[in-house]
Amino acid sequence: MGKYPDGPVTCTEDPSCYVLIKSLKNWAPILVFAFWVYSFLIIVTFLIYRKVYTLQKSPKSVIYKEGLIVNGSRDFDGSKNSPYTNEDIRFDMDNLRDLYAVGYTHTAFGEFCYVLCCLISLHWIALFILIFFDTYNQCEVGSIDNLCFYGNHVIFGSYDFNAMVFFVIWWLAAIWFLGWVINRGRVRNWFRMPCTLSEAHVINVCALEQREVLSVNVLFIIKLFRRIQRRIIPPESRGFSETVSVTKTSQGLHFFLFRGERYLIKGNGIHKASIPFGNTYADIHQCESGLSQEEAEQRFAIIGKNEIPFQPDPLLKTACAELSSLFHVYQLIMYLSWFWNSYLFVASLMAVIVCLSAAVTIYTKHKSQVAIAELTRHVTQVDVYRNENWSKIDSRDVVPGDIVKVSDDWLLPCDLIIIRGSCICDESSLTGEAAPVQKYQAPNNTGTYEPEGHGSRHTLFSGTRVLQAGTHQDHDVLAFVTATGMSTSKGKLLAAILYPEQMVFKYDEELPVVVILLLIYALVCFSIALLFLNLTGSETFWVTRWIYCLAIINQVMSPLLPVALEVGQLQAVERLKKRGIFTLNPSRIAIAGKIRIFCFDKTGTLTKEGLDFVGVQGLERQDATLFGPVKVVSKGVEADTLIIHGLATCHAVSKYGTRYVGNEVEVKMFQAVGWQLIEGFNEPDIVFDGNSEKLKIVKRYEFDHTRATMSVVVQDSQGSFFVYCKGSFEKLEQLCSERSLPKDYLKVAQRHALNGCYVLSLGYRSLDSGLTAEEILEMPRDELEMHLEFVSLILFRNEPKADSPAAIEALKEGECIHFPSRGIIPYMMYSEELPPTLYKEHFSPTLYLVRSLRSLLHTLGKLTLIHVRAVMVTGDNAQCGHYIARKCSMVAPQVQIFLGDVDAAGSVFWMPMDGQSDDVPEALNTSKFFHQYQKDLACGLVELAITGKAFNILRTSEWMERLIFSVRIFARFRPEDKVSITKMYRDHGIIVGMCGDGGNDCGALRTAHAGIALSEAEASVVSPFTSKDKSILSSVDLLKEGRGALHTSFACYKFLIMYGLMFSVFKLICYWYGVIVCQMSYVFIDGVAVLTLGYAMTTSHPEHVLGKVRPTSSLLGLLNVASVFGVWFINLMFLIGAICFMERQPQYVRWPARYSHGADWWTLGDNWESTVLFFTMYFQFITSAFIFTFGSSFRKSVFYNWIIMVCYGSLMVLMSVLLLLPPNGFTSLWHVASEQFNSANTSSPVWKLYQDAGGSPSPGMSFQFRLQLWLLILGGLATITIWQKMFAEGAVARYLARKFPSMRPKFHI
Repeated sequence: MGKYPDGPVTCTEDPSCYVLIKSLKNWAPILVFAFWVYSFLIIVTFLIYRKVYTLQKSPKSVIYKEGLIVNGSRDFDGSKNSPYTNEDIRFDMDNLRDLYAVGYTHTAFGEFCYVLCCLISLHWIALFILIFFDTYNQCEVGSIDNLCFYGNHVIFGSYDFNAMVFFVIWWLAAIWFLGWVINRGRVRNWFRMPCTLSEAHVINVCALEQREVLSVNVLFIIKLFRRIQRRIIPPESRGFSETVSVTKTSQGLHFFLFRGERYLIKGNGIHKASIPFGNTYADIHQCESGLSQEEAEQRFAIIGKNEIPFQPDPLLKTACAELSSLFHVYQLIMYLSWFWNSYLFVASLMAVIVCLSAAVTIYTKHKSQVAIAELTRHVTQVDVYRNENWSKIDSRDVVPGDIVKVSDDWLLPCDLIIIRGSCICDESSLTGEAAPVQKYQAPNNTGTYEPEGHGSRHTLFSGTRVLQAGTHQDHDVLAFVTATGMSTSKGKLLAAILYPEQMVFKYDEELPVVVILLLIYALVCFSIALLFLNLTGSETFWVTRWIYCLAIINQVMSPLLPVALEVGQLQAVERLKKRGIFTLNPSRIAIAGKIRIFCFDKTGTLTKEGLDFVGVQGLERQDATLFGPVKVVSKGVEADTLIIHGLATCHAVSKYGTRYVGNEVEVKMFQAVGWQLIEGFNEPDIVFDGNSEKLKIVKRYEFDHTRATMSVVVQDSQGSFFVYCKGSFEKLEQLCSERSLPKDYLKVAQRHALNGCYVLSLGYRSLDSGLTAEEILEMPRDELEMHLEFVSLILFRNEPKADSPAAIEALKEGECIHFPSRGIIPYMMYSEELPPTLYKEHFSPTLYLVRSLRSLLHTLGKLTLIHVRAVMVTGDNAQCGHYIARKCSMVAPQVQIFLGDVDAAGSVFWMPMDGQSDDVPEALNTSKFFHQYQKDLACGLVELAITGKAFNILRTSEWMERLIFSVRIFARFRPEDKVSITKMYRDHGIIVGMCGDGGNDCGALRTAHAGIALSEAEASVVSPFTSKDKSILSSVDLLKEGRGALHTSFACYKFLIMYGLMFSVFKLICYWYGVIVCQMSYVFIDGVAVLTLGYAMTTSHPEHVLGKVRPTSSLLGLLNVASVFGVWFINLMFLIGAICFMERQPQYVRWPARYSHGADWWTLGDNWESTVLFFTMYFQFITSAFIFTFGSSFRKSVFYNWIIMVCYGSLMVLMSVLLLLPPNGFTSLWHVASEQFNSANTSSPVWKLYQDAGGSPSPGMSFQFRLQLWLLILGGLATITIWQKMFAEGAVARYLARKFPSMRPKFHI
């Protein structure tokens, strides 16, 4: 047994010790009281003055809403006439147009009061230092049982007086600091005077944050909690709030910056700083003369610097923000009680651990901020045209309206529109699209300029790189600056990263409820503990009892709970990096674990990046009403002149050095004919065959997603003009004259598409020879692209990537109905009746099997499977999408696909996509189709493909809502359509993922809950996740890591809940007996088990394959509740059994608590009770970490986690050895009761008093008893292992999940 402290002598027993403060009437306490009263009176006086001033002046709040300035009628002190209602106002956070602004001005009185508050905060710290100095002055430091437990109380003279002072100061400081932290965004403004915005020195700006609650089915208690929140939390407190400084420019303008955006103050109103320059191309071309220096300075005063004003916070600021969070303040307040109660070294150890944890968090945040800052930081020199002269200026001084020269290899500092020349750009940093993109001069017409729409072909986006400016070195490319700073496309994308939409997961809503329930439980335990301590009869001061009871609250209300729900994601981030998957938003990883629908782009995502040019299929020479054979086109091979001319001219290919760049399709097409391209500056491009034939491209209309065409006007060597137009075969059918089309035009084109070809159609027309070149150039596009003659189909091949089928199978893999040698039919919805038909004869042998299996399912209950549904969202035609979907196993072989398209009358019709039969089936309208095939849709035997036109028509009715989960292929979808379908899934409460290669997928990638861009960039603004290996297997990796991270986080959460539940009971039993385990036991509980096992649990890797179900996201769900409370109940039973077994031993003598002093806790562990309680509980506690790390379906087995196996195995062996070894110096560190504490010459002060009162010595624990106790403990561990493996996460849990499925939208996979 270790040596107990025998000094120092306290000042109450040492006459030579001079006590500084003997009572509260001494000068020092009176000085402190005077400071309190003075501070209270000064602060209250200011607040009364502020209230009176506010009532007299009645300054009004300002709401900036959608460009309007609204003067609200709400008092700044929360009085009546609030501009808000009880309903939430959803602000437009994408553009930050709706803001709630309050102006404040500084006053000397207010500043003095705020400084006084800061001094009060510092004075609490000084008082604690004084108390701790009194507590530990001249303390002894010896063995583990003598680690500076008490001092001589030189300041307050006695333990009791010191305890009362600590109790009062602790409560006052706790209230003060918690109140400060909860209101830290508002405290500073309490000491400023409300005023109009024009008078304000600072402005408090609040923007209600957008929140998407990802909880479809919630418990009643969560709904109740939501209502309570809405009632007690003011609307303006639910959003992001920041106090910003008001700055005055040299021009006398007042402005403030909020989230990087500049807002100008005029009177008592605000408006977003902007420079209007018109909405049409003609408006922009009118500004070609540039700005004068005076105009530029005026605009600079309004718009500010061309920069994204984001800088990483200094480490000190980040550290202060982190350490002043509610989480750390709560820890500090609780650890202060530990520090005071003679747990100096243990508390110091825990404080160091918390600081290390905070340091990791601070470093991670700072690293993330630095990564984002790298994306924003760029300064270059710009050639700008001002005062009719060219000059070089810093890119930060550029303003909208400037005319600049575009140069080669230039990283663009702002958004521009080309007004002369053309460029080749690399937009991979913005869109993820690796192929160079050509940009053209904006037309000088009245068309509306839309930078993100049709105008993107003329727009140079900030953050992208110009590879080549123009085609000749002796000509300049000029561009007009349209946006700078945060208003640029790059700024808006970065704003989405810096200020993302808040996604509230189910556990985010449930965590506060769990904390409240734990608090109620902790308060109950607090009361019981207080009762038990009073019943022991020990000599314990009331503050000491309060401290012991407070320890229960501290351990039940673990401050690590919020961290537990994030640790799994942080580990997943590092593992994803090793697979080439990067993210700037780790919180999305857990969301990815709940994805139910994954949308995939086709070209470049499911399929290979390159397209192979197959050839053309023109008309028969003998019979122009029929298609001829498919012909390969190459240089030197004879082909129809119109076809060759069309392929050589109808494109937007450009040259970058010796390389042709542009759309992949057009590059392959042009290279196939073997012609050469000569680009001119302000002159038409020329193509020639290398011999004598030359064609001049007089005018070019680039590809338009809406029109689905591109066209050129060509002049031949004889001066004749022709129009060549290519586009989707459906669109060319409308533009070409009916007599020029083959009879089977549409059927042949669709057959090619069904066989996996990317099909374009080519048409031409000869223009009237009487038209002049000027008249032709002025002809509108619609007129040029009409009355075309069909020339040929242009065929490309785009096969799936080698790993695409494996990825889709991995996503879909689940419980399926298997048909031998016929593939699988996945069933996600159950129908009581069979479908009326199985459509084809080869389905009929399965009929009996389907009926039998359904009968079996009916007896077991409805089958509810919740795996991932993969769908295709492509801009290509439906037939090609159908081919790729079949090839990628997205559609099972037996499933029939119906296509929804729009006829000439604008009505949606449905037809089967069958490329084999020559019979044309009857087209059905939506109503007839749905009622005829409703049951088949529900069973997954029929799935749908739908075009963008049909989709947009059905969206206006309820049909799209009813059919959405049956659609497998979304074809001919424009970028905005891809965003719409993603939002529609989200509106149904579905967690949706999106995988694309950037480009026209960017909007959908950002809209999805977890978008993953196949991009070269490590840190990209394209989407939350980027994958460098450009394989859709990355989506599988993301799901695996997401599920593993979610399961890991919940395992850590359960471990900490078990820690609180077990130790609350452990302490209650200890207090019942009047015992407290030794310090080494607490070191191994809090410093070893919690930390090592808690960390080891996070290192489990996800399973190699996706499981058949998704992990729960509910803290209060049946699975987690059964797991925690089942294990807890079993542990309690075995703990009670161990205590009863102990009390039945004839050698057992109950601890004589009435002879103990509660403050001397280090003397309260020399007994049988402490040994039985500690070892039983400790074995149970560390085993809970082991069983909660079982792999289940989401993580590898716990046996593959060598860290936790080593940690858990080492602790099991160590504790077993400690319990079973005979008494020695090693076991004495843990005060194991194998030692005879109640010996004749005991050194235990409690047992000595017991013997002095007539008690007899008693033996230590026998080896037989300890062995039996150890076996009993192992039996309990085996029982909780069986419970977790068989019931909580095993067959019983799976059966209950099938029997009582969650109420969520169901669909086939």
